[in-house]
Amino acid sequence: MGRGIGYSYGMSQLAITVGVIMFFPPASVQLFVRTPCVVNGTLARGCGSTHGHRLWLLTPCLLTSGLTAGFASSTFALSEAGAIDERTAYTREALHETGLWNAMFWAVHALAHAIVVMAACTPCDLFAALGATYLMVHFMYRICQPTEETREHGPQGAFWSPMTANGNLLGYSAGIGMAFYCVPENYGNRFTLLFLMGMLDYFLGIGHVWDREPSTATIANCRLIWICSASLCLSALYGVWTNDLLMPSAGGRPLE
Repeated sequence: MGRGIGYSYGMSQLAITVGVIMFFPPASVQLFVRTPCVVNGTLARGCGSTHGHRLWLLTPCLLTSGLTAGFASSTFALSEAGAIDERTAYTREALHETGLWNAMFWAVHALAHAIVVMAACTPCDLFAALGATYLMVHFMYRICQPTEETREHGPQGAFWSPMTANGNLLGYSAGIGMAFYCVPENYGNRFTLLFLMGMLDYFLGIGHVWDREPSTATIANCRLIWICSASLCLSALYGVWTNDLLMPSAGGRPLE
């Protein structure tokens, strides 16, 4: 992807997000923490407490879009400075030189996953949402690390990469499985959000491990496409929230 195209893509998604937020009605999700009632060491019915909270999506979506624009601008600046280049290998040393750029990407990655999980599962248990988000982001982060880190502790070979570590894939699957489990009954249309998120993460992982020795430019293009696409998907989620995702797919009543 050309530098100008990538920069324009990053800036345009911010304008689209602002336009969607201004045009469509406010969107929000519901989170709760359930405290069970235990009597004589067993669960008792008719008691206990539930503490609920409504989180408006305007601020998280704007923050995600703003960080995405900042990431696109940082990518452009690092490319101009030569820190991101086709001749520079993707290694731990290269990541250290672009520490803020790398941290910004994973901050957006975590925010996007948190928003999608809360939207798909609302009304959602707070700790279940945080747990699912942590598992997916943590193991995706491990998958996307430079391959030289895992070769120090794994078999030497041309086909060794973080993607082949079953623990990372199982950990990510546990996170998305937890999110699937928390989707309310009769709201199967929300599974689409989790499928799209999983598909984006799949391409992010492939972009990091497809080449045995990728360059920083390859990784930057992969991350830039992912982060801008995720931001635009969140804008679409904000737009369809009231008229589609709050409506039950089969029976039931919409959330109030």
